[in-house]
Amino acid sequence: MLLANLTSLEAGAEALLQVGKGALEGLNVAVLLKLFLLPVAPGEQDMYEHVATILPNVTRFAAGRRLLLQPGRGLLQALASQLRSSSELRRRGCAGAIKNCCFSCEGDGTAGDIAAEGEALALILDVLCGISSKEEDESVREALAEAVLCLARVDDARKQLWQADAPTLLQKGYEEEENRTVCACMEATAELFLADGFEPAPGDEEGAAESGQAAEQQGGAAGQLLGGEALPLPLPRQEPPRVVIEEID
Repeated sequence: MLLANLTSLEAGAEALLQVGKGALEGLNVAVLLKLFLLPVAPGEQDMYEHVATILPNVTRFAAGRRLLLQPGRGLLQALASQLRSSSELRRRGCAGAIKNCCFSCEGDGTAGDIAAEGEALALILDVLCGISSKEEDESVREALAEAVLCLARVDDARKQLWQADAPTLLQKGYEEEENRTVCACMEATAELFLADGFEPAPGDEEGAAESGQAAEQQGGAAGQLLGGEALPLPLPRQEPPRVVIEEID
């Protein structure tokens, strides 16, 4: 708990991340992550679950996000797997860290990398939408809904969400969701999906027919996300509902 309290302050988080220390930058957090991700046997004391409280703090900083999103290390997938942990603390901390990574993904240039993590993305959508089982902790669902919305706001990442069948999954989750923040994020995400494909790129008249057909299929799924029937197409582009998202600390 001491590290959690210290890293809630900017100076403490930077010290733990060893910002500006060259090759040592991120080493302390990498060691903690390795311990945090060790398997915990049933009935065994979870010695490192409180590392989860540090993760949202350090991912407020680019150095922390870079560490979690290093290509080839599979850390995002490892954190996503913790969303099914029996420990509420682990689920909350990992959801907060994932949200922070997605919150800054456009500025960091990591949106495509995050969305390309197919298994992690599938887990995030599964937990958010309650496909395998219902996540009872509202703060976890809120963080994941905001993370998905942040990804959906980036064109390349939204394409990956389409491939992950996000509109259909979000529709299922929306039907059972009662949390207003989660619903608002899902609605804003749906509007972004609805806006896709309705206008061919300038000078691309040849692909207009194909785009229209794809839009009709995609718009059907996204339209149903809002709990009603699919909306008629083509539709004008619309501004999605404004949802303000803040980093978790």
